[in-house]
Amino acid sequence: MKEKMNSEVKGIKKQFINSHSKLVKEAAEKKGVQFKALIPSLFLYQLSFKERSNLFCEGLADLTPAPAYIAADRKNLSYKFLKKWDIPIPEAIVAHNFEESFNFLKKYKKIVIKPLNLAWGLGITAGVSDENVLKDAIDHVHKYVKVGGGFLAQEFLEGEDHRVLVIGYKKIFCLQRNPASLVGDGKTKIKDLIKNKKIRTGSVEKFLEAPKDKLLIALKTQDLDMGSIPEKGREVKLNTTANIHFGGFSVDKTNVVCEEAKVLAKKVARKFAMPVLGIDFISSDISKTPGKIIELNPAPDLMMHTNPDFGKSYNPAEALIDFLFFSGEEEDLKLRPELN
Repeated sequence: MKEKMNSEVKGIKKQFINSHSKLVKEAAEKKGVQFKALIPSLFLYQLSFKERSNLFCEGLADLTPAPAYIAADRKNLSYKFLKKWDIPIPEAIVAHNFEESFNFLKKYKKIVIKPLNLAWGLGITAGVSDENVLKDAIDHVHKYVKVGGGFLAQEFLEGEDHRVLVIGYKKIFCLQRNPASLVGDGKTKIKDLIKNKKIRTGSVEKFLEAPKDKLLIALKTQDLDMGSIPEKGREVKLNTTANIHFGGFSVDKTNVVCEEAKVLAKKVARKFAMPVLGIDFISSDISKTPGKIIELNPAPDLMMHTNPDFGKSYNPAEALIDFLFFSGEEEDLKLRPELN
């Protein structure tokens, strides 16, 4: 009976080791670090090597201070600190209704509407430039934020979206993220091009699972709809954001990211005392200029760097294990956030 119960428990633990946990587990065991599942249903586990041990939830280590996590996760709070530290960011306000957002739009001509603390691009509409699209963007954000609750109205920046991942305050990984798109042939409607999967995407399945209104709003920002026939050679973006989870595709830029972007990213990670931090930059060319930081992700996706659609693959989990158990300096392991 005892052997049967142990077998069932092992089966449950195996079932609940998701892709992030598995990535860290494999990197740890490769270095001789012990992996122990504690609460499998919550992806909570422990890594141990000699006298040192750390708790993890997916790719998030217990070295991450809770106040720093909250400050980085809440976009309005992270902006407050980034501005205080002279980090380049777009202008933004917390808006509560159409009027406040519209006044902001009149000032900046093109804006982004987003929830204060969601990931995966949920509720975000970028490139809002007129009153009608603004109404749609606010309706969309209210699917994730209660009416009357605050959301972020942010200055829109021209350029490419880049996720810079900082590990252990020193190691940098970088991906350029691009929204799913299609190219017109001058004779086929957009809805038919999508139906026939004539789209450029990292995952057709993820694109098709994305909220339909994100697609419709993206087309509207380009003066198009599902019945439009884009002229031959015209690129049509199928999302206003470049999120990988909704079918965007990625290009590795780790080896070309400029030194200024690296310095900024490391500075932000240190200020928040977060050894694992995703930082999103909008830049015209990340190899030459960092551009500006548009948001932070305190629990970043490690997996996207292991299998980009184009370019070299990296395993950030290996760098994380090295930092925690082998190469991390004691002062870095005890770093505290500068949030006062």
